[in-house]
Amino acid sequence: MSVLLLPLLFFAISLIYSSAGFGGGSMYLAILSGAVFTLALPQGEIKTLALLCNAAVATYSSIQFIRNKFIDWRPNIFLLAFSIPFVLLATQIRLEEKVFLLFLSIGLLLSAFFMLLPLVVKLNSPLSFNKKLLWPFSAVIGFISGLTGIGGGVYLSPFLYFSKWGEERKIAATTSLFIAVNSWVALVPMLFQSKNLLIEIETYYLIGAVLTGAFLGNLSALKFLPKNGIRLITIGILLYAGIRLLLRSL
Repeated sequence: MSVLLLPLLFFAISLIYSSAGFGGGSMYLAILSGAVFTLALPQGEIKTLALLCNAAVATYSSIQFIRNKFIDWRPNIFLLAFSIPFVLLATQIRLEEKVFLLFLSIGLLLSAFFMLLPLVVKLNSPLSFNKKLLWPFSAVIGFISGLTGIGGGVYLSPFLYFSKWGEERKIAATTSLFIAVNSWVALVPMLFQSKNLLIEIETYYLIGAVLTGAFLGNLSALKFLPKNGIRLITIGILLYAGIRLLLRSL
């Protein structure tokens, strides 16, 4: 893949995902894993690059949400307190290549399912879902984040709707903060193991691309685009990548 195409793809992913409070981790992984395009990156670099881009986008979005007072700190701190230990635990697990691809394929397929959920379930009529059930659920997401490099916001978001967490911008704010913190927690040990990434100019191209996308996404640049159409395209890519990786891992 050309040096120019990858940053352009990451820019587009960041632009789309950041407008909904997500970081885009599952899509970065779908591309970096070689399931969509032919890339030859080792497991450690795939996870680290995806989390680095995820963290950059979600951190920028979180700062904007905090500045505009869309974060209710008490419930958010509970979510993070349950997830962080499991993020750290997962980063200590070393998986064989095929096992990693298996977990990653499952993560991508689950991402597609949770992105499809709002299209088939009317989230504007919240179900009876106790907020306290989110605490153990956030621990599971944290473990997935540390293991695969997926930030987990796409898993959390529908359940925030179900639990009557708040209006759409508060849900996006919580999702961004959750992704940002979990991504940085997972990144700290990973960066020590992938020091070369921080001296490669391509890494900074990708970070610059996703931050530019996040800046435009947070300006609601996508309000005139068909979001359901974008969601369906994204679901299709995640399904394709997840199935290809699943076949490679078997």
